[in-house]
Amino acid sequence: MLKPRAGYGGNCRGNVTLIAAVAAIPMLLSAGAAIDYMRASAITTSLQSAVDAAALGAAASNTTNASVKRKQATQFLHDTKDFAAVEPTVEFAGDMVTVSAVTNMPTSFMGLAGLKTMEIAVTATAVTVTKPVCILSLNESADSAIAISGSGAHVDAKNCLVHANSTSAKGIDNTSNTVSEAEGFCVAGGYSGSTYHPLPKTNCRKVVDPYAGLPQPSISGCDFNNITLTTGTATLDPGVFCGGIAISDTASISFSPGTYVLKNGPLSITTSGTVIGSEVTFYFTGLQSILKLTSSAAVDLSAPKTGPYAGLVFVQNSGSPPNKSHKINGHADLKITGVGYFPKQQLSIGGSGNFGVASPFMTFVADTMEFHGNGTLTMNLDPAAAGYAVNLPRGFSGTRLTN
Repeated sequence: MLKPRAGYGGNCRGNVTLIAAVAAIPMLLSAGAAIDYMRASAITTSLQSAVDAAALGAAASNTTNASVKRKQATQFLHDTKDFAAVEPTVEFAGDMVTVSAVTNMPTSFMGLAGLKTMEIAVTATAVTVTKPVCILSLNESADSAIAISGSGAHVDAKNCLVHANSTSAKGIDNTSNTVSEAEGFCVAGGYSGSTYHPLPKTNCRKVVDPYAGLPQPSISGCDFNNITLTTGTATLDPGVFCGGIAISDTASISFSPGTYVLKNGPLSITTSGTVIGSEVTFYFTGLQSILKLTSSAAVDLSAPKTGPYAGLVFVQNSGSPPNKSHKINGHADLKITGVGYFPKQQLSIGGSGNFGVASPFMTFVADTMEFHGNGTLTMNLDPAAAGYAVNLPRGFSGTRLTN
């Protein structure tokens, strides 16, 4: 019988080696693919972080110019050196900024199977977070646009923002020894003092005046002239009060619902009696038309819930002269429900009591504001609980990712 020659088909060892080599190819490709996928996962994570930062940075920007925001988002991405050549897509929808980026990763092992690159695509959407502002200074350049002074004066506004549009290096100035608290302090420029909790954010975007363009009531003629009330009780009806209204001594006055136009004269309340007005708006126009509320008695004034001045209890005509000051001497028996709006003039609040603690909803918007004395200004802000659907100023509180 013939026997196979050694080294040819009769030797099975070569066949085994060949089969093992062929069988190893899929395993090597599988292991190589796993390595490529691990690299791709790491790059995806890094790119996602960079795109998240780009979306958050653009959303937080003070500018509203879409072209500038797009450049800022691109720069945020390019600041991550691994993606300096990646050009993102930046889209806007209201307060949202969406940044998308795509890059291609050359493969190492999967190229053996014909897959030379892997596409990596990520997206991030960031939205601006705003909160209601209960103290807003509109002046865009004044030093001490919001000033807190006096050894014990402080603001308690834990559920709303305190904001100054001033770009001054000390747009908010706090020299009081007592810590003022708010959900946040924000200023377009800088601040001075240290008695804040939390410390103010600087370089904040300016808050838009939500009451700009309010309609003007009829101010022609005079329904009443130089009203002075010192004793007894009386009820006043809406109208145009030329020369203003002065309530003093022991007078107790009720205001019927409606709009009271103070024309070339003040609303002066210095009585030790009582002053009550539900669903009223006091509209100030003319040279001497200011608020002087220094009564030590019970005062309870609330804004209307409907109509052109819904939510507004004090309104200064935007055409009134600057350099006038409206004064409130706050105390616990003084209750104001609504918005005090003095866009071109100063609001000065003093006293030694706890003003605002009885008010469910109180907001002040003025050109500049000062708080002095030794009292507490408590800013509660729950208009819905008080039955109001009112457009409040809103300030920048931060940004967050939505996906």
